[in-house]
Amino acid sequence: MRKLLLPLAVLSFAACQPAGDQGAMSEAVDLTPVISARTSAFSAAVNSGNVDSIAMYYSENATLMPPNMRPFHGREGLKEYFNDETMMPGFTPRLELTTESVTGQGPIAIERGSWVATMTPGEGAPEGATVIADSGSYLTHWHEIDGTWLMVDDMWVSRLPARPAMEASKPAGM
Repeated sequence: MRKLLLPLAVLSFAACQPAGDQGAMSEAVDLTPVISARTSAFSAAVNSGNVDSIAMYYSENATLMPPNMRPFHGREGLKEYFNDETMMPGFTPRLELTTESVTGQGPIAIERGSWVATMTPGEGAPEGATVIADSGSYLTHWHEIDGTWLMVDDMWVSRLPARPAMEASKPAGM
């Protein structure tokens, strides 16, 4: 008789739960349309060159992990990166992002995609400057915070080889 009490207690407890209550496990929803829309709006912000607008697509404590560089943390750190690395005076940025997959549930999503970026010289660019182009893949971790999807972790890889080490970092006599 004792062997039957525990299973009966578990079944009784389960029967008392509200119908459809799955706790933290919610039904999967296709987040691709909403994440793709946020990604398109983000690339438009980058193409506008407005660093404050770019930063608003990231959470307050976001981490940006560019290739071959140190990570940048928080919106102020991200602004530092975008000001120093992507907003070159005399050049017009152009970023195209293509969402290839989105996996998520509830307020969390992971996006994988590809990117193409160009910096086109214009008025104010150094004489003889040419178009700078790069492409690669990215992985972005999104959270829905207060009803808005924001990037929490953003990293990408380039198809170009890593930048060569600076001459100043070589030992003397080399």
